[in-house]
Amino acid sequence: MDILKNRLEAILKNKQLLSLSIIFLCLFTVLIIKKALIKPQVERFEYRNINIAINPDEIFVIEAVKKTVGKEEKLKFEKKDGGDWLITSQWNLGADRQKIENLMKDISNLKGELRSRSEELFSDYGISIDKAFSIDFVDKDGVSKQKIFVGTEKAGGEKSFLRKGDSSDVYIVDKDIYYMFGMYGKAEDSVLNADMWVDLSIAKYDPEKIDSIRITRQEEGLKTVTVDVKRELDENKNLKQWVSQGEGAVFNIDAAKIKDYLNRIITTRAAKAVDPAAVDYGFASPFLTINFASEGAPIDLIVGKEENENTNDRYIKAPEGRVYLLKRYGINNIDIDISRFFIDNPLEINKDKLESIKIKAKEKAVDLDKDRISLNTDYINELSRFSVEKILFTKILKAPDYSIEVKKDDGTSLVLYAKIEKAGDKEEYISQLSGYNTIFSINKNIFDKLFGELDKIKLENETESAAVQR
Repeated sequence: MDILKNRLEAILKNKQLLSLSIIFLCLFTVLIIKKALIKPQVERFEYRNINIAINPDEIFVIEAVKKTVGKEEKLKFEKKDGGDWLITSQWNLGADRQKIENLMKDISNLKGELRSRSEELFSDYGISIDKAFSIDFVDKDGVSKQKIFVGTEKAGGEKSFLRKGDSSDVYIVDKDIYYMFGMYGKAEDSVLNADMWVDLSIAKYDPEKIDSIRITRQEEGLKTVTVDVKRELDENKNLKQWVSQGEGAVFNIDAAKIKDYLNRIITTRAAKAVDPAAVDYGFASPFLTINFASEGAPIDLIVGKEENENTNDRYIKAPEGRVYLLKRYGINNIDIDISRFFIDNPLEINKDKLESIKIKAKEKAVDLDKDRISLNTDYINELSRFSVEKILFTKILKAPDYSIEVKKDDGTSLVLYAKIEKAGDKEEYISQLSGYNTIFSINKNIFDKLFGELDKIKLENETESAAVQR
């Protein structure tokens, strides 16, 4: 009986253990399933948009403040009517509007994980009011719409510690906010400056509204008006067209080239902005003055002295009084004379409307009548590609050795004179159009094509030549 009793107790005990094991396994399985189901919800709660409230339309001031031991740096932007931004902490320079708008967008879209909710832990992140890097977004009435504090302790990678306003909640966010402001390395060693925010365009206007251009260059005390054009109403055509006001326009001008020049100026960027009051930039006796009129209102660009003689970069004052350093290639873009606006094919050569051409190259001369013109298509094409290199305002053409006389079937004619002048090892090819005092240069390739290859000109067709030989 005792043996049977012991066996029954053992069987019962094993069943209890099995039941407990099954129950434990079920509970464990439920826990795993529950954890799997709940985990995404926890992550969505912990890693989320921080809901920084910035409505760009409401923001008119952005002020960034960086504090270090014994020092405070400020960068302040203010929005003008019309939406453009100024850097009021840096000589009222124009700010890059797109960069400002991108900043507000990026700050608004920050996402992060909650790290702590205690002010006692602020020192761990360097995020207290007296130490943190702060950015304040303010409305038109001076009311702060959103202020954030960024910890001086780096979070590692492209991340930052951040808290909003008076909140004690500290997040680790998915952007390096120091980097967004152009600050690199250790927070205490980085510098908050305006350079990356400056709009370096030298002028802003609507090219379609410009009615006049006047450019004056001054070299060695001599002032020369290199461009003087106005848009005037042609009553016969009932439209405005560009008309030269100076003697330099020996050829017709092209409105499309004027528009291209106006567009080139507004797309020209300076190398950097400088303090308008720091030094004498040479604006009292400028190298170049560019005067525009837009619906009667003046727009002036003044180019002063060179930064140094090795680079030929120059200082330029924009219409708002801002001062920039413009690189040499930028100066070359805006320093032009009227020849930049001459039409293509300025001699207005049309093979079918030519009556005769007489070419003289020192002692050699060639006459082309209408029949011979038809034999020399290549030369006529070169003549149609003639162009002016630049106007030579101080030159005088004496005793030209070369000339081309063109007579057209409408009774009009012109004579182009030319000469080679040597200055040391260099040669200059200068030219003048009959009836004008203006002297201009042409490049060597054009000169050679027009005057240096007269032996290639055909004076008779191949049939006539063969008959003569027989």
